[in-house]
Amino acid sequence: MRMAHLTVMAAAALVTFVAGSAITAQPRRTPSTAPLFPLSQRDLGDSREEGCGCAFFIGRTRLVMAVGNEVTIRTRGGRQVCRTTDEQFSVMGDGNGEAVCAGVRLSLRRTGPVRARPGTDSADWRAALTLGQGRMRRTLAGRYGCSC
Repeated sequence: MRMAHLTVMAAAALVTFVAGSAITAQPRRTPSTAPLFPLSQRDLGDSREEGCGCAFFIGRTRLVMAVGNEVTIRTRGGRQVCRTTDEQFSVMGDGNGEAVCAGVRLSLRRTGPVRARPGTDSADWRAALTLGQGRMRRTLAGRYGCSC
């Protein structure tokens, strides 16, 4: 009788452990980038501007693209293209700056050294992009790069 009781207790403990592990094992989530969403290949090709361009990436995901006097982002409402001044583009190209597009404030700050590639006329660096919309504020760590 004692052996049967211990077997039942051990089985119950094993079931509890396995069930608890299944409940707590959550799939790994990617960091939230809301209110911005990744730009698609089509978004990238739709720019009317030409010349030097800059972009903010998290991994391989492009969230902000600036070409000439246009900043392109994607929000819940779809692709948004906003005009900037030459001065805003220049400051953002240096790794620091602000722009507002579709009600989202984009504040860029360089956080790492510049990796220049003279052969391709491009450079990139670690950067922080702070998004502000109403009372919401979120800072994303990624890379910012420019090429001509």
